[in-house]
Amino acid sequence: MRNRLVALAASAYFIASCGGPASPSVTGAQTLTPFTATPATVTPVAATATATPFVTAAPRPSPDGAACRLSEPVRVTAPASLMALHGGVAGVTDRGELIVFQSHLLYFADTLSLLDPRTGTVTPVVSRPAPKSPEAATSAIGGFVTGNAGWVVWEEVGFWLEHSDWRMWALDRATGKVREVASFDPGTDGQVAPGWASDLSLLGDIVTWSAPAMLGPNRAGQRIYVADLRARTVRRLDTEANWPSMMSAHEISAATEVGTDPATGKVLALPTTISLPGGRATPQDWMKPAVLLSQASSPAGTVVTRLLRQATADDSVAIADVMTHDALSGLTRTFALPNGWGPVVAGTGFIAWSDQRHLWILPSGQVEPTMLLAIPDDSAQVQVFANGAFVFWRSVGLGEYDWTTNRMASVICP
Repeated sequence: MRNRLVALAASAYFIASCGGPASPSVTGAQTLTPFTATPATVTPVAATATATPFVTAAPRPSPDGAACRLSEPVRVTAPASLMALHGGVAGVTDRGELIVFQSHLLYFADTLSLLDPRTGTVTPVVSRPAPKSPEAATSAIGGFVTGNAGWVVWEEVGFWLEHSDWRMWALDRATGKVREVASFDPGTDGQVAPGWASDLSLLGDIVTWSAPAMLGPNRAGQRIYVADLRARTVRRLDTEANWPSMMSAHEISAATEVGTDPATGKVLALPTTISLPGGRATPQDWMKPAVLLSQASSPAGTVVTRLLRQATADDSVAIADVMTHDALSGLTRTFALPNGWGPVVAGTGFIAWSDQRHLWILPSGQVEPTMLLAIPDDSAQVQVFANGAFVFWRSVGLGEYDWTTNRMASVICP
């Protein structure tokens, strides 16, 4: 079986992370209430619906009347048609719809659908021919997916480690048409930078992502791409940057390279504001350059994971922490990570972060974060998606997708 299959399978079912013990920093948990979708109805691809708040219980009280607050988390399941064929959640739209992948051949996602958890309505997005065997597979739906009222955007990837054969696709929800948006950039000599596109962020008709690109003979670098889906234009920005988040139609927040750590040789980066369309980069001044492992931003603020100590031959434990920056108050805070590190996300009125066994959320204006998930052992890890005011999370382990761990909530702001 091709080596890249292993990596793709990992991206579909696990959140890659590493690290070691540190001191716990927050406490608190939400009480979960049952939620089961009603029997599904299938609607045409181009169908749209009026978004309604994903709130099933009174929001938890806030010590600050002006603070945003989290709705009561609910369990989310799906009709049998989506739970079959190795179906699982790959992302969430800013309307609270779950983006669900399915695989006729395990680990090779070939179908995407939207599931409205409030009604059970299933809307098809795309279906590709299923490979007959791993050896016959040439590409699959993989990496990040996102969506809003106008679009669903996803990546399709190939399986050779020496190639970066990613392609970005979009569904126009008004017309039901699917088209290719962009693809990998081979160098002038035909070389291709290893790796996939990632970190999709969508606002209106504008979508951005980061991907490796060949910048010269035997020289690759990380670049940000910006596509106007309505105008059918794609630009590659010059700044060496990663993890872009759309802040407005004219502004992106991303982590940009600002130097090299002399002790480790690793890239030092800073959260940076990038203006559109020109791409002018302005580093933010609320933290010092650091070896960053992840970043997510929204108008609520920014959350980054910093590497504090890398693993060595004498000590196999790497240590990281989290820094958060509140966009309104300017307050910067640091939180320890008890068990390595995991994904970070940001949405309308909140930021959230995780390690391998815990997930925390910090709504804007709240004094302390709330722990949404605590996994008792190393049998599973944290998976989390956010878009708009919605956050979806679950614990993920080896094997078939377990729908019983799905949870979802929304953040309500005054």
